[in-house]
Amino acid sequence: MKPPRSLKERFGDSLPLSFKLRLKRVFVGAVAAALRLGVGARGSGFAGRVVALAVTHGLDFERARDVYPPAPLVEHSGATDFRSLLSAVSGRKPSGPLADRDVRASIIIPVFNKAEFTFQCLRSLVREVDFGETEVIVVNNASTDETAQVLSHFGDFVRVIDNARNLGFVDACNRGAAAAKGRHLVFLNHDKVVLPGWLEGLLETVESDPQVGAVGAMLLYPEGRIQEAGAIVWKTGEVFHYGSGK
Repeated sequence: MKPPRSLKERFGDSLPLSFKLRLKRVFVGAVAAALRLGVGARGSGFAGRVVALAVTHGLDFERARDVYPPAPLVEHSGATDFRSLLSAVSGRKPSGPLADRDVRASIIIPVFNKAEFTFQCLRSLVREVDFGETEVIVVNNASTDETAQVLSHFGDFVRVIDNARNLGFVDACNRGAAAAKGRHLVFLNHDKVVLPGWLEGLLETVESDPQVGAVGAMLLYPEGRIQEAGAIVWKTGEVFHYGSGK
């Protein structure tokens, strides 16, 4: 005999997914506002921006205390901020240099400022990437904020290419591609957070059929709507984002 279902379970099952997502947004927004009030004067610093971004977007909400502990930090020099922030990164370590290995995929990330985006992107990669067969290359387009400091703390996980000036997105991608060792090139924007299984799905697709030349991931907005799940190219050359807004 099945145990009786709780009121919460029955109520949850009766709600449409769109309504649940709206409720989540309201809840996360309220918590983010409360957290920003708690951060106080430090909220304008890098650590404050990272945690506000994480909570507002619903990223790893249950680990927010690891990202920015509720206890006040000793008045910091920046290094304290990063130690606290990096405690949220799992204890995984890269498997070692890839120089003598077959690199299956090279993930290339062009960045220019917005260090908080870069931090969240790399933190998600550290949890999901198999460093035994994957390399991560960050091309820093002469950022003027804390980007270089963020990247220095991910030194064991990423290769960094520093440009003396901002070459723009396309040239940064090309420079990363020229340095890549992988059989496949994966171009990733630094304002994205990867989800479990994302890379394996891409690689399996492109390796399953020699006629496949490029694969794109499904992109989701923070509240769960689809940005795109592939694209349709019409005879006119116009492009339509498949699934957009669903």
